[in-house]
Amino acid sequence: MRVLAAILKVLVGLTLGVVIAELVFRARDDGAFPHLNLYEEDASLGVKLAPNSQMKLKLGTNPTTTIHTNALGFRGSDWASPAPTDVLVVGDSQVFGLGVEDGETFSAQLAALRKVNVLNAGVPTYGPGEYTALVERLVAERKPKHVVYVMNVSNDLFELGKPNSGRHHVWDGWAVRSETAPTSTVKFPFRHAV
Repeated sequence: MRVLAAILKVLVGLTLGVVIAELVFRARDDGAFPHLNLYEEDASLGVKLAPNSQMKLKLGTNPTTTIHTNALGFRGSDWASPAPTDVLVVGDSQVFGLGVEDGETFSAQLAALRKVNVLNAGVPTYGPGEYTALVERLVAERKPKHVVYVMNVSNDLFELGKPNSGRHHVWDGWAVRSETAPTSTVKFPFRHAV
């Protein structure tokens, strides 16, 4: 009986400790994650962003931001109907706007400055192969007047010829590097489907 009581005390103590730690981290980080957690598997691009999603993100020392994806899985609100003056912007996390609000991204600022539809098709983890695939698909669908193809010289040159499908895998909503991705996961309630 004493052993059972001791085990029960340990379990209650551990549960209480986990709950307190979770509450402290939520308060400290404003309920935000330190990494983007909106990814889904994509057969051709490796990963894509989940459509119609939102999350709070706390990237480094930047203030907490709220990330929204539209019905197509790109940053911001739903795109307006195609117009002859549309501008398509492709790139990785810099185009996506990690660390800033939806209206503070490069694409949103360009749209406000030029008074045209600017389509932010930036997706963190993407490289030149994925940019080109998006340009081909979105130009055929939307026929924008201009395409802005943003190369991130700190990593895109190393990703030439290396598709994202070989670089990243989705694990519980995260895009993780293939070499460090877990081979299996434990299912817990309230977690993303794996």
